[in-house]
Amino acid sequence: MGNFYKGLSFLASFQFALYHLQNRAFLYHPQNWASTYSQQDRGRIVHPQESASVLFTFAVGLLLQENSRFAEALHYYKLAIGSRPTLASAYLNTGIILMNQGKTEEARRTFLKCSEIPDENLKDPHAHKSSVTSCLYNLGKLYHEQGHYEDALSVYKEAIQKMPRQFAPQSLYNMMGK
Repeated sequence: MGNFYKGLSFLASFQFALYHLQNRAFLYHPQNWASTYSQQDRGRIVHPQESASVLFTFAVGLLLQENSRFAEALHYYKLAIGSRPTLASAYLNTGIILMNQGKTEEARRTFLKCSEIPDENLKDPHAHKSSVTSCLYNLGKLYHEQGHYEDALSVYKEAIQKMPRQFAPQSLYNMMGK
């Protein structure tokens, strides 16, 4: 039952972020989140280290990324990583944005850092493993595009070893065949 309530908490944070982005009423400074959110949540103060607050920060990054506001999305992903350094999905999205912006070295470092996050004591180990596998896939793709084929193959093999059962491996196998 605990995961159900965590899901509701994330959904509420996500809907709150979506509402404010759609209505252009969102305050973009993290120091204002507590007062803004507390008005919506009947006085509950949100602290940056709280799980819902980290997910809220990540959700804002997702919404900004979906609206092609990449610089702002990067800012929120970095805030989420700062509050929860094990949030692999924030590293994944950060790396993808950096790669698409042509910042390949920074993207490479981001994907590598994601791949090194230990998978112990995590709130959602399945999502973590999927994000790490996706980071490795993108790192391999980056190496492949740069002509570092042996490095790419090595990273793809690592991704296959780390991928969770529910992960669809076809993309990895296709890239290994190139």
